Amino acid sequence: MARTFSTCFLAWGLFTVGLGPYAYSRERSADLLATLQGSWLVQACRQDGRAFPPLHGARVQFHEQDMILILPNELIKARVAAETVDDPATLTFEYLLGSDRGHTRRAVCAFRGELIYLCLGPLDGPCPTDLTCRRGSRRLLLVLQREQSDQQQAR
Repeated sequence: MARTFSTCFLAWGLFTVGLGPYAYSRERSADLLATLQGSWLVQACRQDGRAFPPLHGARVQFHEQDMILILPNELIKARVAAETVDDPATLTFEYLLGSDRGHTRRAVCAFRGELIYLCLGPLDGPCPTDLTCRRGSRRLLLVLQREQSDQQQAR
């Protein structure tokens, strides 16, 4: 009887230790998604090492697990999953609407003061390991700044 109890106790201990980091990671991933919530203005954009002309009025909105990218001539919607929360954090975007519909992009994300740097890898390709966007990389680098509400601007 004592042997059965200790075996069960050991198995339970290994089970809970195994879940510990997973549960912690899920909690931190949820915190990352919570931090992203809201509307962000696109401050700069580079694709494949080349700067885009200013994207006036372009914004990214995060709502729960959805991301909506509002461009002057296109609306893009994706489901977002936070995979790791290291610096830079790893995100996966599964495109539901827009020209990239049906594809996936993996990205790294880092907070630098008031800005978010979001470096997306190529469609259906590997996740970037850093925030660089060199020619030939097929990466997209977005620099985002949280959009202030009218109440925040009045302060």
